[in-house]
Amino acid sequence: MDLLAKLDAIEGIKLAKARHQRAVDTKDFDLLARVFADDVEIDCRGVTTDPVTGVSMSPGMESVIHGIEDALALSRKALADVVSVHHVSTPEIEITSPTT
Repeated sequence: MDLLAKLDAIEGIKLAKARHQRAVDTKDFDLLARVFADDVEIDCRGVTTDPVTGVSMSPGMESVIHGIEDALALSRKALADVVSVHHVSTPEIEITSPTT
């Protein structure tokens, strides 16, 4: 993979991440569906666990989600009563092959 292809891939990853965070914060599930691949896999284990007490604030999220429909359903449920604000900057992206 040449340098230009790597830089293009990195910029694509940055855009996807930014769109994902905006979709979550604005609860734009149509955008979220466009950001995820149909075979998306999301590992939510430990995401809402307090590191001091070990207590999960959302025990229903302690799983691995497979597929776009389950990911969107979980997102709708998890965000229903939540106001989220993501601050994403300075990504660390390493291209290790043409597909990863």
